Amino acid sequence: MLKKYFKNSRLWLNAFLIPIGLMSLLLMREGIYPFGSKSILTIDLRGQYVGMLAICAIFI
Repeated sequence: MLKKYFKNSRLWLNAFLIPIGLMSLLLMREGIYPFGSKSILTIDLRGQYVGMLAICAIFI
């Protein structure tokens, strides 16, 4: 029972760490960091919310 638990835990841990590691490497390679002008949130803001705020500004 205990061996099965640790084997299953290792599987879930790898399923979490491998994508996090790959994304971290890709984002670092592209120069995107958690804080600053080239963060994921800034890129997301430019893509989604700027257009929505422009439409809202027309109605206000």
